[in-house]
Amino acid sequence: MDKKIFKMALAASFAALLFCGCQKEPESSSDGGIRHAKSSAESKVADIVKDRAGSPISREAKEINTLVGTKESGVNVKASYPHIPEHVYHMVLEKNSALKGELLQNFLEGDSGKIRDISDERKREAEQMEKENKNSEEKAVYAVFGDTSLCTITDGRKEAGFVHGTGGYYEDMDLKLKCDAIYKSGEETILSICKQGEAAGLADAGDETAGGSAGFSLGEAEGMLLAKLSKIDLSEIMVYEAAMYQGGDFMFYELKFTSSYEGMGIVHEVGSVSDGEVYPSGYAWVCADGVAALDLAECLGRVKQKEECEKLLSWEQIEEIITVSLHDGKIHGSSEVVMTEVEFLYYPLFDESKNEISLIPVWQIYIPMSAWIEDDKLSKEIGTNGAASNICVNAVSGEIMRME
Repeated sequence: MDKKIFKMALAASFAALLFCGCQKEPESSSDGGIRHAKSSAESKVADIVKDRAGSPISREAKEINTLVGTKESGVNVKASYPHIPEHVYHMVLEKNSALKGELLQNFLEGDSGKIRDISDERKREAEQMEKENKNSEEKAVYAVFGDTSLCTITDGRKEAGFVHGTGGYYEDMDLKLKCDAIYKSGEETILSICKQGEAAGLADAGDETAGGSAGFSLGEAEGMLLAKLSKIDLSEIMVYEAAMYQGGDFMFYELKFTSSYEGMGIVHEVGSVSDGEVYPSGYAWVCADGVAALDLAECLGRVKQKEECEKLLSWEQIEEIITVSLHDGKIHGSSEVVMTEVEFLYYPLFDESKNEISLIPVWQIYIPMSAWIEDDKLSKEIGTNGAASNICVNAVSGEIMRME
């Protein structure tokens, strides 16, 4: 597969910136302001949630190996049991008014005598990009979490900015040029990482299996990234994908991550993203000399509300809910599609009217797109026959939040 050319999400952020007798009334539920009679499937899910509401959720490590439903139409799961923190919350994020001034200068870590504000220049570029997008036959449509603010500074060698009051970016021009040179033609090695809650989130800094080269390991790269993020008060992330690129005597790591909140990251495995959806995510290039490039797409929202979830649905309840959804036709299963990942994460539900993101705990069951997209048999089952490849179930209410 061809390597995609790295593009700082600054470009994407700029584009998004502008651019007959009495009968008992039926039990009802509300969806988007429209009230309707509660379906039999919804009633069954409500009963599942109610019947075992007092049961404690298991946090013990184990393997999940089960076929939910039937062999003809079921969800086949073979995965490790996910890490579930002791305390799980429902949170609400809003724009972060602290993203300006001194915080931006700390993020740049540049030559103080040469720092200049180039916000107006970048705004003009953003306006031009939005103009081109509007005139394009394939116009990009996207939602924006935050406001229209943009502030950017540079010392001539580094550049840093905050966008929308919820995101940011950083670039060391010299280091990025060195990374660019081998990103297109160098050797690529995809690395395995520990799931959140295991070890330090990545393979140990001294572990050769982490892909360390020339005395610089994956764990050290994560540490360097966290040190950079601490400059803007982002102290916790979940790295979900890592690759090493090497050419000659130079190498760097590409890290993909989400913000994390007291041990829980955000759903990151999604297919197509619809207008009105927002998935905070981060992307970084890190070499032994420092962070070369960093993008934080809507990762810096401020926690406005936080309430602990007292009762969470167990894996056994999730199986029951999936069974009901299979019978009801909400989920189309195929035992040929083996779901190899089960994660306990926050699902970001964006409310455009309030300009807020609700973080809702979910059980996510999926097969990575990278595992099936080039497999003809699986592609037919998923892409042609519509078999489920990604299911997110609300860990409190049992609602299917996402089904692909």
